[in-house]
Amino acid sequence: MKNNTISKQMQEFLRKLEQLTIEAALDSKFSISYRLLSATCTNQLRTEFKETFDVSSYAELDRCDYEEAVSFLADWFPDDETMASSAALEEGLEDYIYRYVEAIPKECPAYQQMMEDYLYAVCSGSERPY
Repeated sequence: MKNNTISKQMQEFLRKLEQLTIEAALDSKFSISYRLLSATCTNQLRTEFKETFDVSSYAELDRCDYEEAVSFLADWFPDDETMASSAALEEGLEDYIYRYVEAIPKECPAYQQMMEDYLYAVCSGSERPY
């Protein structure tokens, strides 16, 4: 009996596409939204994938469903509640950062450090972040 599931290379492509889709939905892998909501998005996406394709992992996906799975992942977007949280996180961080500088690229180490400082201030409750 021939195995009708997708190859390991196809599975890896789906995993990378999943990651890129989530990064795009949450602005970038350097954003505070990605840092705090990527796990939530991953869970949402995988739950919807499981419900749509009736599989628990990419390894179980039938070859005949591969193209549809690629389209599903490329078109997927988080729910409205998650996106509202993302917008609020980004806005809060931007307000915090603009106390110090006018504009700074997200991939810049200084931006990442300011994000760490903001997260600490918010999570510790020791000070209002802005």
